[in-house]
Amino acid sequence: MTGEITRKSVLIEALQIMREELNICSDGYNGLIPKAGMEEAWDQARRKVQIMQDLIHAYESEQVRKALADWQKETMEKGPEPLNLWNLIPPGRPLFSQRQEAMKDGHTVNDMPGDQEEWPVPGGDDIRIG
Repeated sequence: MTGEITRKSVLIEALQIMREELNICSDGYNGLIPKAGMEEAWDQARRKVQIMQDLIHAYESEQVRKALADWQKETMEKGPEPLNLWNLIPPGRPLFSQRQEAMKDGHTVNDMPGDQEEWPVPGGDDIRIG
């Protein structure tokens, strides 16, 4: 792809890639009918193509462009919103659960299962890592 890199050009390039994936999953490589055994992949690719097309059409809307410009201006004035890693942990899942379970079995933080494995070194004797 040549020319200026813009939001729209990036979206169009991504759409082309998604259409190629759809074609790969299609009987006759035309995107119309799924290959036998590839129905789920074809359906997912088809939905991705539709979503990307909708995003490109939405980007053509003056309201969407204005909202993006306002968001970009606000981000430049305030700076990006800080990343809160605690929001990435699924609710109800204990943090560091595997390490805590291993520690119950008598392992320490410095001695976890798999940490002290022996690895062969090509052209030399086996060494211990850790």
